[in-house]
Amino acid sequence: VPLLFTIIGNFALMTIFNITVDVGNVIASVLVLAIGVDFSIHFISAVQHNVPRYQELEEAVFAAVKEVARPIVINSVSLACGFTVLLISSFEPIKVLGTLMATSMIVCAVTTLIIMPILLVVTNPKSLSVSK
Repeated sequence: VPLLFTIIGNFALMTIFNITVDVGNVIASVLVLAIGVDFSIHFISAVQHNVPRYQELEEAVFAAVKEVARPIVINSVSLACGFTVLLISSFEPIKVLGTLMATSMIVCAVTTLIIMPILLVVTNPKSLSVSK
């Protein structure tokens, strides 16, 4: 789900700044999928690790957020900074790729840390249920 928000955000950003959809921009979406899925995996893994320790799923999710927020934020900011290097390119498609990727990394981290916990608590998937 965080990836869906991120890719929609990518295309919204392209619409706002009147950036045409081309092969390079679509590659950005594919890269976001490949890189951004790690945030979700990291978070879900932390939740699964915490479920046996807590009485309620909400507690396990909150503990997981506290546990992985810092590493996810550091990772996304590092990636965003790395992609901003592309902004000094004289080749416009590379600049656009850098902008989209840097923005996407931050959006993906934020949605992983905000939307994903809410969805887990609201949907209460059986695979993450706390056994009582």
